[in-house]
Amino acid sequence: MPTICFINGWSGGSTGNICLDIADELSANNGYRFVFVTREKPTKQKSSKYTYLSLGTGLRYYFYRLLALIMDNDGFTANFFTKKIEKMLLSSGVDLLHINNVHSNFVNVEELVNFAEQHKIKIVWTLHDEWIVTGRCACFYECEEWKNGCIRCRHTNFYPKGLFSFSQASFWRKKGRLLADQNILFITPSCWLANLVKTRCPSARVSVINNGIDDKTFHRTAPLNVIKETSKNRFVVGSAAYPFTNRKGLDFILRLARELDPEVYFVVAAGLEIKKPKVIGNLLLLPKILSKNEMCNFYSSLDAFVNPTTSDVFSNTNMEALCCNVPVISFNVGGACEMLDGSPFQKKIPIGDISSCKSALNELRGNKLHPDFDTHLFGKSVFAEKYYDVYSQLTRNEQ
Repeated sequence: MPTICFINGWSGGSTGNICLDIADELSANNGYRFVFVTREKPTKQKSSKYTYLSLGTGLRYYFYRLLALIMDNDGFTANFFTKKIEKMLLSSGVDLLHINNVHSNFVNVEELVNFAEQHKIKIVWTLHDEWIVTGRCACFYECEEWKNGCIRCRHTNFYPKGLFSFSQASFWRKKGRLLADQNILFITPSCWLANLVKTRCPSARVSVINNGIDDKTFHRTAPLNVIKETSKNRFVVGSAAYPFTNRKGLDFILRLARELDPEVYFVVAAGLEIKKPKVIGNLLLLPKILSKNEMCNFYSSLDAFVNPTTSDVFSNTNMEALCCNVPVISFNVGGACEMLDGSPFQKKIPIGDISSCKSALNELRGNKLHPDFDTHLFGKSVFAEKYYDVYSQLTRNEQ
């Protein structure tokens, strides 16, 4: 029975749930055994099914966090934790190392890759953001300094933060040791990110596997009561992110609410760091929605979903909305629109273009369009099957 080890900073959230989706599908149907290495402690429910090693606790973690902040080398520190990971890899008989997000002050990824190769452990690395492309930032937003080698970083306040800029050293460290390593197969959820990686390092081994969603959960269902009660039969426009900040387009949504006719349109923004719902004119602000079922209720309350993200590798929210039969209007940025096929209920608009957004909303309202989205294309089982093909190919080659 092959053993796969996931390395990821979080046991939950978007990237943690992606790892769990793969493990749940393949442990049940394909006989794989999975172990997880995370920075944070998993919930009791999640830790009962798989073996977990949680590292980011205690004073030692905060020491590494401070060290990365000063040296601006997140992902290349935490040698003590890395030794614990290496010990676990050997004791668990791991056949394949599946790296995910490592910029959380809990692992020295360079040391880990060296160790895996010394012990003939295959390596797959799924890229969920642009960290491997830049000298330090997980998302570069409007900055293109990475094209010049991150010689002078202007965004040390971007995640992961640094007090000083030594990003040029990390930039070349990633290219020379990681991206060019032919023993690592990089997986990206979008063609956009794959092209960035190949631009950064033409010799990198890269494949594309689109993120999958829980297509058995996401479907049209009953609306959220709070939206139903406050919208008063108006055309409901919704948007969601967490945390919903200006970099995720909150300022755009607030402006959109002000410019739309309040007698016709009602705007909902979910994922703000507030404790309870708040209504301001034709705008409803909601806190983070905690469960998939509630997210289904949220999407099912909408007549249109607007995704104003300023940076996105591949948009799960766009897919979730479509699966709930909600038309989507999305900024055409990064890989956010790669699942949109140009149908009348799928609108790609230039980033920040509020006029195009309003025109698209008027068209959707006038035609009363609703999508018939083929959920099978991006379902969780299809997604996991593609990873099964990767795992089986790599482990078969080793035998």
